[in-house]
Amino acid sequence: MQSSTAKAPEARIQFEPPQISQPFVVRVALFDGGQVLTVDAIMPAHQHGMLYRPSMSTPEQGRYTVENLVFHMPGLWHIQVQAEVDARRIDYVYETVVQ
Repeated sequence: MQSSTAKAPEARIQFEPPQISQPFVVRVALFDGGQVLTVDAIMPAHQHGMLYRPSMSTPEQGRYTVENLVFHMPGLWHIQVQAEVDARRIDYVYETVVQ
């Protein structure tokens, strides 16, 4: 995942390619401590997000499971992860194309 914050700790995202209008699960790993605050997704070309609200599990060793993400349209989506590390808010973005 990419962050515009200088010296942002490494973060990774993992998921199976989603099908349109089908719920899927994302796993987020945040390294160097900190915690994930929110996970959401938007379609930047259309300026809208998902029709569903994802839910996040209690983390295990810096790894979070986020369920009920649903991409309801094909196209470019940004998965957005907001984290807090050492009292700093850090935003990460992962781009994916849904066909």
